[in-house]
Amino acid sequence: MKKYGISYRIVFFVLLAALLLSLVPILTVSRYSVPCADDYSYGVNTHRAYVQTGSFSRTVAEACREVAEVYTGWQGTFSAVFLMSLQPAVFGEQYYCLGTWMMLASLIIGTFCFCLALFSCVFGLRRSISGIVAAVLSIVCVQLVPSPAQAFFWYNGSVYYTFFHGVMLAAFALGIRALQKQGPWRWCLLCLLAVFLGGGNYVTALSCAIAGVFAEALLIRKKDKSRLKFLIPLGFLLSAFFISMAAPGNAVRQAAVEHTPSAVKAVIHSFKDGAIYSVRWMSLPLFGALVFLLPVFWNGVGGAAFQFRYPVLVTLFSYCLLSAMFCPSLYATNKEGDYRLLNIIYDTYVLLLVVNCCYWTGWLAMRASRKTERKEKLPLPAVLAVSMVCLACCGIHVRSGGFTSVMAMGSMRSGEAQAYYACAQRRLALLHDENAKDVVLEEYPYQPYVFYFTDISTDPADWKNVSICEYYDKDSVVLQGP
Repeated sequence: MKKYGISYRIVFFVLLAALLLSLVPILTVSRYSVPCADDYSYGVNTHRAYVQTGSFSRTVAEACREVAEVYTGWQGTFSAVFLMSLQPAVFGEQYYCLGTWMMLASLIIGTFCFCLALFSCVFGLRRSISGIVAAVLSIVCVQLVPSPAQAFFWYNGSVYYTFFHGVMLAAFALGIRALQKQGPWRWCLLCLLAVFLGGGNYVTALSCAIAGVFAEALLIRKKDKSRLKFLIPLGFLLSAFFISMAAPGNAVRQAAVEHTPSAVKAVIHSFKDGAIYSVRWMSLPLFGALVFLLPVFWNGVGGAAFQFRYPVLVTLFSYCLLSAMFCPSLYATNKEGDYRLLNIIYDTYVLLLVVNCCYWTGWLAMRASRKTERKEKLPLPAVLAVSMVCLACCGIHVRSGGFTSVMAMGSMRSGEAQAYYACAQRRLALLHDENAKDVVLEEYPYQPYVFYFTDISTDPADWKNVSICEYYDKDSVVLQGP
């Protein structure tokens, strides 16, 4: 009986098309998002510099001064503060939507780079399989993220976490290629990224440090000649991380938080949260995605030089790494963290699930004496079967929850996004009125979940009110009461 198959390349291009189509509603609705909260507080000085001078270079210089001021007065994450000070609306409110493009590009490009480096360069799978995995991962991380607003639309929160997460994945990929290709430009670029990531949010910096130390330990165990070279970017990363943690502003910020746990209790609690969220985040669409990838991995690991010998250790390391991501927030604030932080922990969780799925499949395939087999195509019946399972899981989820793209389309179809943006433009007209010094802003008629984060209040002393007041040079800004 003739067996029908479908090439990996065709599957990849179909998934890539699905990914790109799914981004259209998200990018379309992004034009209705507007700055809020920390977008104003971190952009006050840079916005003023650009309005007064119209010079990009002077605005960047002002961002550097903002970094120095915040480093001593509030937080030490220097590279993150630099980016937060240059939020797109600083140069004009019409550019704010570019933040969404920036976040999606960082996450998706970083995912594709990492998957190509790990699954092809390390595990030995064909490049088209790495593309399939990257496309599935990107779709899941974009569509099922816990808070789309804080992952892609609110610039300050998303650049602090989502953007740095994407850069981290790209840096991991560059590190793998540098160890294999030994090009000097790769090592130089890796050192620059190490400094950048070390000055980012503490969760990403800690994850990089753990991964970097673990990689160095593996190189030493294998007596790899690159172990001394790898110490250079690792040293840059740890030094930048230490400079960030040693900032005087961190002590100022920490003094405002009460009842924080000890380091030991924070670590213990982080392992508990790692287990809780591992169960909580296992949704039907994610399960369907893993089912879809199983035949891809089963047919793809045949003939790979990689042996997949230590699946239990890989799973244990994955759990420890995931748990460690909860630790900084637990230690600093005695809670798991806001949704903007949980977003990147979720992205890491999905990535680690897929890596473990591949590793365990490879281990089983090797034990089944499939080492010499290399399938050129995927069996068509298997692809159709797992695709039906995946679609069924997605269909059930749409009825109970929803995807980011579906929510974006719903927000535009209902007119909520347009009404929200129209109100924002009326507000902006008042804020740009030089004759109006005490401004009363109308309340948004809708708060679209997909991109709305927060708003000012009726209290003029609210920090969000004060920030927008300083940003537009007003005496007072309040929200109209009921």
